[in-house]
Amino acid sequence: MPTPETIRYWRRTDAIFSRQFDAAQKLGWQYLADDLFSRVREALDQGDTTGAKLLFDTGRRYLARQAPKYFGGDGRR
Repeated sequence: MPTPETIRYWRRTDAIFSRQFDAAQKLGWQYLADDLFSRVREALDQGDTTGAKLLFDTGRRYLARQAPKYFGGDGRR
């Protein structure tokens, strides 16, 4: 497994790799968002509105903090 420094170097020096990395990262964030909504739906289906709200709020803040470019904000709200 390459080190984070190696990945950053490849992204700076190889435009094709950088585009592919960005696309893969965006798909990963989308997967996490889809998983979050599935978990919220499951909680709501079980009648756990408090748990669903906690899951949603926590997940939303995490995604906004980790990927503000895709989810907006800095996750502090």
